[in-house]
Amino acid sequence: MKRIAIFAFSGDMTAFAHALLNAVELLDRGFDARLIIEGGATGLLTKLERDDSNWGGLFRRALEAGVIFGVCRACSAKTGGLGAAERIGLPILDEMSGHPSFATQLEEGYDIISI
Repeated sequence: MKRIAIFAFSGDMTAFAHALLNAVELLDRGFDARLIIEGGATGLLTKLERDDSNWGGLFRRALEAGVIFGVCRACSAKTGGLGAAERIGLPILDEMSGHPSFATQLEEGYDIISI
């Protein structure tokens, strides 16, 4: 089975929505897929946790699917998304100087896609 780790860096909602859509689709099609929320994308969490629009619905769909692997500690602290990540119950990742590690994902057999 193909293993894919999507790192969502962009704080642009449209780009982030595509990361969510692709992660859920990969999972639905039988891939071992995970989404890691990094960089500016971590700042979207405060909006998405209470958003009733299509964006919020897509985010909840990804949460329910279990495809969101975690959130960057350093970036979410900087963008204000850390509290939202903790309230939502997302794992906080910090193994590489406060950030998620590409190397860890590669060692676990995941191919990396960055959005």
